[in-house]
Parts: sequence; structure tokens; C-alpha cells
Amino acid sequence: MIQAYSTSFGKFRPFGQLACEETHSENNYNARIIRALITRVHDSYGLPRRRFYFERGIWKTSKILTGERKPFAFELELAHTELGLREFGVKFSHAKFPRGKVIERVLGLVQNQMERLPGYVGRNEISDRFERVQEQGSEVRSGKVDPAKYFLSKEQWIEALTRLLDDYNAERQEGKILKGRSPREAWNRFQSAEGLVQLGEKARYLLAHHKLKLRVRRDGITLRPSLGGGTYCNETTGRFAGQDVLVWCNPEELGYVAVTSLDRKQGPFVVPRLEPMPAIDASAEQLRRNAEQIDSHNDDARTAYRLISPHLVRHTFRNVFADTSTLAIGERLEAGVEAVKARQHRRRKNISKVQKLSRQLNMRPAAQVNSATVDSIAEGFDLIAEAREIRSAQKEDRAT
Repeated sequence: MIQAYSTSFGKFRPFGQLACEETHSENNYNARIIRALITRVHDSYGLPRRRFYFERGIWKTSKILTGERKPFAFELELAHTELGLREFGVKFSHAKFPRGKVIERVLGLVQNQMERLPGYVGRNEISDRFERVQEQGSEVRSGKVDPAKYFLSKEQWIEALTRLLDDYNAERQEGKILKGRSPREAWNRFQSAEGLVQLGEKARYLLAHHKLKLRVRRDGITLRPSLGGGTYCNETTGRFAGQDVLVWCNPEELGYVAVTSLDRKQGPFVVPRLEPMPAIDASAEQLRRNAEQIDSHNDDARTAYRLISPHLVRHTFRNVFADTSTLAIGERLEAGVEAVKARQHRRRKNISKVQKLSRQLNMRPAAQVNSATVDSIAEGFDLIAEAREIRSAQKEDRAT
């Protein structure tokens, strides 16, 4: 395990697990990263002939990888279920015991070569606690030293990792499986005559996008957290509001999703993600961009209403007759409500006036200011301000 820093962040940021690709800098890998890695490996090597071999745990139930375990075949067409990579005929096996995690033994051999690299913190950073590296990390986080003094940059780490893997693949091993061959030699020698599945450039999007059926809600399309979360909306989601659609989500490009009808005859329509807003101090530009996107989502409903409103049935009403005394009660009630609203408005206005004049006159109002006394205090402040203006004018006249 190596700690490195990212120049794109301008500060030290540790990378805990091995980064599967340079575009991902998360401390822990997840199903989205693994799905993106599978797509990139497919570009060079294709899909496996038989199966993927994963740990058990969460990977057994990850929909983005293995899809729904029990598709509701009687309630939903198979083409509309969330199939994950099973759509391409890929099967999955899961390790049941620790000794079944073959990849960990391979990574252990690679990690042997990492010990000489800057930022090495052992096989288990939580328990190993390399004190020297921990102190270096603290110095970097405090801003006392440049990260480059102690650690590799993200780009340097990717380059070093590539070099280590190349060395591992070229090194001969005397185990019972390789028998003196290097991993690269064994790979080339024992390849099956049956070609690997490679979708090609034009069909690659089928693998790159995870497909799932979702209903467009009033505010647009919302992805679950395991797919990156976020809300997506524009004029397309407004048109499909309340309908089930097929959403195409690219784990590497969460700034958009594509939408088609369930039969794929309509679309694809690209729908951008609403910009995540900070809890406080959102800029006017951020608010404007999101407001425009939300307006485009709601525009379809507004247009539809304008088109159909002239054709809506016009209801006729009949008057309910009441006697004079009943109507008089309503008039007095309305007048009383208006009087209360006027007093409340005047009181709020006077409170603001007291606060403003107290700052201008450099005077602190009495502690007993409340809703009952604020009117008289506001009047007193007005008189004081007026008197000071008169006195100031008199001084100017004498000076001239």
C-alpha cells in the first residue's frame, strides 16, 4: 500500500488501495470503479471466456456487476431487468474461503516490490503504523512542506505501478503452476484457440453503460448512491415524467445519463446532472444554472397545461344566499384581520427602524424594548434624529 498525492487537488491526498485507473482517486474501491475497470480491460483483452472470479461479500449482490439475482420474470420483461454484466453472457464465481482469494497472493508478490518506494506504509496501514511516514504525512497536511518532498505524485505512482507490474509479468516463477515460466509467457502459451469477446468501438457503449429501469419522478431521475447518486433533469425528463424509462448510466461519466423508452425506439436522450449545491454560500451562477435546468424540466408540463386549459370543462356555480347579519359578521371579521395585519406590519417596520437609527445615532435602546413599547421608542428615535439634523444645520449656518 502506497500513499501518494494528487496535483489536481493541489494538496496531499492519500490513495489507500491500489488505484485501478488513473481517473479514480477514491480511498476505497467500489462497484462503480470495478465496472469501469472491466470496461477498460475489455478494450485491450476482451471479456473472459468463462467467468469473473470475485470475493463473496458485497460483490455477490452488486447489481451494477451481477445484476438482479432474481429477476421478476412474470412481472417484468427480461430485457427491462437490471442484468449488469450478465447481459453479455458473463458468469460469476465467488470465493468462499480466504485461500480462494488467489489475487491476494499475486498482489502480495507485487507489494514485495513496493517496499522501496516513497510513501510505503505496509500491508495494513491501520495496524502497521509506519511512524516515519505518518509524521511525513502530518507535515504535508499542515502545509509545512511540499508533498513532493516525501511522496510520489499521482502520475508518478501510476507510472511506478505500471513498471512494477511489467517486472512481475516478466519474472520467471518456479511454482507448480508456472514451472519456470513468467506470467506473460504462460499467458501467451496457454491461450485458447477460441477468441475472446470484444464488442468493438461502435458497440462498446453497451458495456460502458449500466442499464436499469427507473420511473421519472416529478423532480427528474435520481440514481441510487451505489451508482453515484444525484438528480438528472432537463426537457427530456419533463416529457417522460411519471413514465418508466430505460436509464443508461456510465460509471466513469456521472455528469450525464442517457434515457430511452423501454422498447428503445425513442431516444437516446442525454440528460445532465444537477450541479451539487453547497450547503451555504452557493454562488449566483450556480443557482442560475440549476434554476435553468429545473425550468427546462418543468417547461413540458407548463406547455401541456397551456394547450389543454382552453378545452377544460368550465364549471358553473350557483350562489348561496345568506341573511344580512351573517354577511355583516364576515365583513367585521375581514376588517379585524386587516387591522391585525396592519399592526403587525407597522411593528416590524418600527423594529427595523429602531435597529437602524440606534446604529446611526450610536445609541442603545432601552432593555425593555418589546412589541408594546417599540412604537413609542421608534417615535423617540425619529425626534432625536430630527433634532440632530436641525442642530447640524444651525451649526452650518453659523459657520457661514
